[in-house]
Amino acid sequence: MSKTDKSSQISFNLEGAFLGFIYQEDQCKYLKIATDKGELILQLSKNLRQNISLKLEPNQIIQVFGKSKLKRKQKQANLKVVQIKPKTEANSVSFAPLSKQVKLLICQKSGCQKKGGKKQHQAISASLEAKGLSQSVMIEETGCLGKCSLAPNVMLMPSKKRLSGMKSDEIADLLKNITQNN
Repeated sequence: MSKTDKSSQISFNLEGAFLGFIYQEDQCKYLKIATDKGELILQLSKNLRQNISLKLEPNQIIQVFGKSKLKRKQKQANLKVVQIKPKTEANSVSFAPLSKQVKLLICQKSGCQKKGGKKQHQAISASLEAKGLSQSVMIEETGCLGKCSLAPNVMLMPSKKRLSGMKSDEIADLLKNITQNN
């Protein structure tokens, strides 16, 4: 029996003022934010820690997306951040709940990385930003998605449609059509 119950996983979307990152053993592991409910210290996902490239100013308003797992033995929630976005006037409109957003899973295993996964991830992110889709599409780095012969692998959720072999601009155009129809 696992320590967490899969049915107790909940997606979350928080907004608050950036207070700083907390480091342990020379690695960024936590994010500290001030919300209307008080200060929170949130754990950063492993993939986010490895790829953190945000330049945030103290007290800058940010949006934090993540997953919450309820630990039954400790009777508390473990909040893990998977994405951080600076909030600007242009994106100050309210967001749909995270579970209704379009999600793009990008494999981070070595086979996909060797076949151009990292470059593809960067290109997809840039293409989504250029087309104004960075707020409506959540990119989540994940483990193996199978079909390694088609690497690098990308999957569209919740439909579980495999987008492997597509160029980043083609993926962004597809996502633009999907988000406009929602």
